[in-house]
Amino acid sequence: MGEYVPQRYTQRAYISGFDGSFGWALVTQDQALLWTDGRYHLQASQQLQSPEPWTLMKHGLPDVPAVEKWLVDNLDKGSIVGFDPWTLSADTHAKMKEALAQKKRLALELKPSANLVDRVWAEDVECPLPALPADPIVVHALEHAGRNVREKLRQVAEDMRKAGIDRYLVTALDDIAWLLNVRGSDIPHHPVFLAYCVVTAEGAATLFVDPAKLTPEAQAQLTAASVAVEPYEAVCTYLARASAPAGEVLGMGYDPAQCNVKLQGLIEANEAMEPCPQPSLVTAAKGVKNEVELAGMRHCHQRDA
Repeated sequence: MGEYVPQRYTQRAYISGFDGSFGWALVTQDQALLWTDGRYHLQASQQLQSPEPWTLMKHGLPDVPAVEKWLVDNLDKGSIVGFDPWTLSADTHAKMKEALAQKKRLALELKPSANLVDRVWAEDVECPLPALPADPIVVHALEHAGRNVREKLRQVAEDMRKAGIDRYLVTALDDIAWLLNVRGSDIPHHPVFLAYCVVTAEGAATLFVDPAKLTPEAQAQLTAASVAVEPYEAVCTYLARASAPAGEVLGMGYDPAQCNVKLQGLIEANEAMEPCPQPSLVTAAKGVKNEVELAGMRHCHQRDA
């Protein structure tokens, strides 16, 4: 989820031909539409499979409706709008659901679905579905980070306790890389890797990632900072089965702008958890640069000048 993703998750580019970083693809029984902003109007007009079936919707122009407005104005009564819950953020889902609900007479429904593009792509022998990236995850040296992992976890844990949160689900890839002082290359030109992370109010954490990608040095750094490592897909089991002492509930924090609908649903379905949506505590901490980071930024600007 996000503007920049590994090749494995470029479903929109696969079905439309448009590979810009921002865009929404909507396919109905008889139409295919793509929304993108002013950065990509020209590129999309050149890349979209034309003249049929794609229609370019130039997001940001006054006469172009937003996706949810188009749905309300053009779908038949009782229509069901399917979406992949792994690729839609919780807050975007809430906004779309609210917009569709305003037209109660239409009885439009948002419904989670398997990714239908993947089903088609998996059978394409000429353009095979890409494998998940397997590049190594390496240590981001303390001489560049300025603060060690334990210090960062303690800060986030302190902010969690102030907010009354017992666990915090970190989903933004750049937040995870910053918090744990590790870097990857799962996305071209971005030093991040596919992962989720849960931080406890005691300052420990669990990283959900392909463990085979961790270099020995990265694994040692995580172990020293009380960071457990679990398989990437195990985050679902964790959220579904997490328990609290008898008579209590765990306050589970997450950022609805960064958390997808699938993981939010698991949190909401677990009776031992109380959902605590709020802006990312890690993003806020990351925004306060230490002296080493500031010096590094100055050096970069001087080098680029």
